[in-house]
Amino acid sequence: MVQVRRRLPDAVCLALTATATERVRHDIKQTLAVADEFVSSFDRENLFLAVAPREGGLAQIETFLENRRGESGLIYCATRERTEVVAGQLAARGWNALPYHAGMDYATRRENQRRFAHEEGIIVVATIAFGMGINKSNVRFVIHHDLPKDLENYYQQIGRAGRDGLPADCLLLFSRQDVMTISFLLDQGDPTQRPAAAARLQAMIAFAETSDCRRRPLLAYFGESDIPETCGRCDNCLAGERERVDLTVPAQKFLSCVARTEQFFGASHIIDILRGSKSKEVLRRGHDRLSTYDIGGEFTKKEWQQLARQFVSDGLLMQDMDHGSLKLTPKGRAVLKGEPYLGTPPAAEPERRPRHAAGQPRDYDAELFERLRHLRLDLATEAGLPPYVIFSDAALRDMAIYYPHTPDSFIRMQGVGAVKLERYGEAFLAVIRAYCEERGIGERVKADVVGRVPTGGRPRREQVTEMYLHGESPESIAETLNIQWNSVMFYLWQSVLDGVKLDSPTLLAQSRLPANEREAVFQAFTDHGVERLQPIYEALQETVPYEELHILRLYHVLQRSSANPVDDTMRHQVQQAILRCVSALPGKLPRSGVAKLLVGSESIRIVDHVNYPEYGRFSNLPRHIVMIEVDKLLAEGKIWLDEKRHLRI
Repeated sequence: MVQVRRRLPDAVCLALTATATERVRHDIKQTLAVADEFVSSFDRENLFLAVAPREGGLAQIETFLENRRGESGLIYCATRERTEVVAGQLAARGWNALPYHAGMDYATRRENQRRFAHEEGIIVVATIAFGMGINKSNVRFVIHHDLPKDLENYYQQIGRAGRDGLPADCLLLFSRQDVMTISFLLDQGDPTQRPAAAARLQAMIAFAETSDCRRRPLLAYFGESDIPETCGRCDNCLAGERERVDLTVPAQKFLSCVARTEQFFGASHIIDILRGSKSKEVLRRGHDRLSTYDIGGEFTKKEWQQLARQFVSDGLLMQDMDHGSLKLTPKGRAVLKGEPYLGTPPAAEPERRPRHAAGQPRDYDAELFERLRHLRLDLATEAGLPPYVIFSDAALRDMAIYYPHTPDSFIRMQGVGAVKLERYGEAFLAVIRAYCEERGIGERVKADVVGRVPTGGRPRREQVTEMYLHGESPESIAETLNIQWNSVMFYLWQSVLDGVKLDSPTLLAQSRLPANEREAVFQAFTDHGVERLQPIYEALQETVPYEELHILRLYHVLQRSSANPVDDTMRHQVQQAILRCVSALPGKLPRSGVAKLLVGSESIRIVDHVNYPEYGRFSNLPRHIVMIEVDKLLAEGKIWLDEKRHLRI
C-alpha cells in the first residue's frame, strides 16, 4: 500500500476503518500520507449492551436464548476447545449451533460459514476470527463467553449484530479468571508492548465493571467526548439510578499519589504506594518517602483496582493507551481541591470460609428457583427485554436461599435496588410467599453489608433531605449516615434543584465568611452561574473553601427563588418556550438539558445548542423552576422521553 501511494501520489486515496482509536488513526494517516480525516460517531444505538458475571456459562447462555429460538446469533469463545464444547452442548440440547475455528478442516468451516450466511436461526460458536467478510444483516445477538482482550476487539465483534438497524442484544459473561489468563499471556509477550496492552485490558475491565451507562466508557475509549449520561440501551441504564456513596477521600488519596509521582505511572504502581508495598520498584524510586505512601490500607489491591478503573471511567483520570500511565483531568483536579466525588463502592472480596460454614445455607431451592425463572421470562417477554435485565440468575438464587417475604427483606437480595423493588417486587414476593406457604417455610435473615447504613429502599438524597427538614444539621446527618459532609450538601443541592424549599436563614448561619466576602461569592454565582463550583472557586482566586461555596450556593438559589416568584403568566411563557425548544431539538436534550438551555447555563452538555434563539431567555429564573414546568408537561403528555431519556414532542 505504501509503495502504491509513492508511485501514484496524485491518485485519490480513501482509507476506511470501523473501530480505530485515535492512536490507530494517527498511524494510518502517517503511513499512507493521508491528510484529512473524518470521524463519525462510534455509537451503534440499536445494540443493547449488557454484562453478567459468568456463573456456569452454558446455563446462562441457554437462559439468554430461551426466547430467541429461530434467531441468528454469534457466541465468541477464547479457545478452539471451548468453541467445540459449547457448540456441542448447545446442539445436544436442541439448538441449531455450529462451531467455527481455524483448527477445523476447510470444507466443514466453509459449509458452516455458508449455512450461517444463507440460513435463518443458525447460531455460530466461534473464535474471534469468525465474522470477517460476513455481512449478514439480521444477526440478532452476540454473546461473549470469554472476556475480549480489549475494547477494540469487543466492539468489532458486537458490530456484527443488528446491521439492519433493528434492535440486537450483546451479552458479555465476565469472569476474573479471564483477566488472570489474559494478564498471564501478556506477561509472556514482548516487554515493550506490555504497558500498552495492559492499559487496553484495564479499559476492557472498566467497561465490564462499571455501574454507570456502559456506552460512556466504550465511546470515551474511541475518543468521543459529548456522551450523554444515560443511553437507555444498556443493562445499567434500565436498572435505574444506582445509589452512589461518597468516595471523595479515596479518590483524593489516589489522585494525590498520581500527582506526586508526576503522572508517570499506571494504576498498579500507584496502588503499591498507597498500600505501603516494599517492592523493589517502589523502594528504588524512593516512593516509600512520599506522603501518600501506606495511606490506602482500607482497601485491598483488587478493590483499589476497581476504584482506579472507576476514576478513569468517570473522567477523573485519563490513561495513556501506549504506556499505561495515568494523567489528571480538570475534573480530577477539582476533586483533589475539594469537589465531592460520588461513586460506586468496590465489591468486597469474599471472605474465605468452609464451603458450608455454619449459618450459611448449603444451597438454593431448585424448585423455587425454576418458578422464579418462569416468572422472569414472562415479565421479560411482556416488556420486550432480555430475562437477565429483570434479574440475574444470581439474584434469583439469593431469593431461593433466603425466601424473602417483605419488601425490606427483598431489597437485601443480590441485584435488587429501589427501582427493581418498585417494578418487580410484588410479583416476585407473591410467588415466593405462595411457595413458602405451601411448604410451611419461613424466611431466612440475610445480614446487611458491614458498615452500610440501610436506606430502606429509598434514594439517599430523599433520606438526607428529610433529615435536614426535620432539623438535623449537615454534620449530624453525615455522622448518622456515615457519609461525608460534602455529600450531604450535594444531596441537598439536588433537592433544591427539584424545587424543595429549605430554610435560608438556617443555611446562612452555617457560613463563617464575613458579609463583604459573602457578597463577592454571590456576585460570582450571578456572573458565572450555579451549575458548577469549580469556576466559582477559580473566579475567587481559590480563596473561598468549597465548604463555604456549598452553603452559599444553596442560600443564593433559594433567595433567587423567593425574590422571583413565578406567576401564571410566567409559567405559561416558560411552558411555551419548552415546547418550542423540544420541537426544534427533538431527541437532542434530556429534561435537565432543556432547562439548562433556557436559563443560559454554560454546561458542556448544551454547548452545541447555544446558538438556539431562546438560549438564556429565562436567565433570571433558577433552573429548578424551569424543570418543574418540564415535569408538568411530561405529566400532561405534551412531551415525552425517548429510549435515551431525551425529550420529544
